[in-house]
Amino acid sequence: MSIFSLPISDTADNTQTIVLEGVAYDVRIQWNTRDESWNAFWGVSGEGWKFKFKIVNGLDLFLPYKAYDECPKGFLGVVDNERLYGRVGRDNFGIDKRFELMYITSDTTLLDT
Repeated sequence: MSIFSLPISDTADNTQTIVLEGVAYDVRIQWNTRDESWNAFWGVSGEGWKFKFKIVNGLDLFLPYKAYDECPKGFLGVVDNERLYGRVGRDNFGIDKRFELMYITSDTTLLDT
């Protein structure tokens, strides 16, 4: 089992390539000013966006997409480093901030239950 924080830049709209369990994914993280929330666009690198979801605290963000081959099999979630049930905001999200986007690899027994 491996757990690591995904890099999120301080810009309101950023695109990057992230490798999870040997597969490269293109990821776009974008701040939605109207909804005051972060959205993620996710897909296998070079194949376009396959999934779009709002980044919220307390869920496996990949759960609705697990049946698709293009979806990483691990757990993607937001960790609140200060308390439980806070809201992810514009300036408190990213590495070394209150909310971090964490990935747990699929080779753990916690995900098999």
